[in-house]
Amino acid sequence: MTGIFDQPATAWVSLEGPDAADFLQRLSTVNIRALEVGQGAPGCFLNAQGKIQASFWVWRYTPESFGFEVERGEQDAWKKALTGFIELYTFAEKQVLTDVPEIECAWIFGSPSTLAALHTEALPAGVRICHHGDKDFGAPWVSAWGTQDTLRAWLPSLPKLTATQLDHARIHHLTPRVGKEITTDSSPVEVGLRHTVADNKGCYPGQEVIEKVIALGSPAKRLVRVSYQGDAPTAPAPLKTTGENG
Repeated sequence: MTGIFDQPATAWVSLEGPDAADFLQRLSTVNIRALEVGQGAPGCFLNAQGKIQASFWVWRYTPESFGFEVERGEQDAWKKALTGFIELYTFAEKQVLTDVPEIECAWIFGSPSTLAALHTEALPAGVRICHHGDKDFGAPWVSAWGTQDTLRAWLPSLPKLTATQLDHARIHHLTPRVGKEITTDSSPVEVGLRHTVADNKGCYPGQEVIEKVIALGSPAKRLVRVSYQGDAPTAPAPLKTTGENG
């Protein structure tokens, strides 16, 4: 898959300050201390029951500066959930949370990368590039951020991709989305986000619940892809599981 998707409903939120790294280490599923400058990782904020309160990519672009890529969701619900979670747990920390509405985003698929996956870099053209690897859609992709004019002038000439094409690709690769498979009633291990939970990173909200599920070997429910032949079903049918692993 090669092309550009130039209308992702994604926002950029920054958290900067001398306390930002320790704050995120305590509250997110990401091992922030393991992120060097220029690196990033997918992650979540959870409640005490291990349910997802916010889902994001976080990038460390200076020792004290972090950027979040977050899908907005319907009426910006998931962006507001992320900023609300951070504000709820911020007390005397020396850090500043900023919504950055003046920059836009485009996703570029199949473009060659000179950096390893999960890195971010600021280009001289005034565009920030975040390298996501190929896990989510089965093809290497980057997100490009900049002002409207800067981004449009920089974007390479590639075919336009549709939301339907990306939806088919992510479903094929079992990549969940907020408002779809990811809800506030789901846990990361149920919806295929086990890789967003760092092992042995210390405490965070919901850690005991998540580690118990991981120790048991399998959650009570999990995200799967169902294939069928013939006409599309007119209504969803209940699924039955068999075997000790469901």
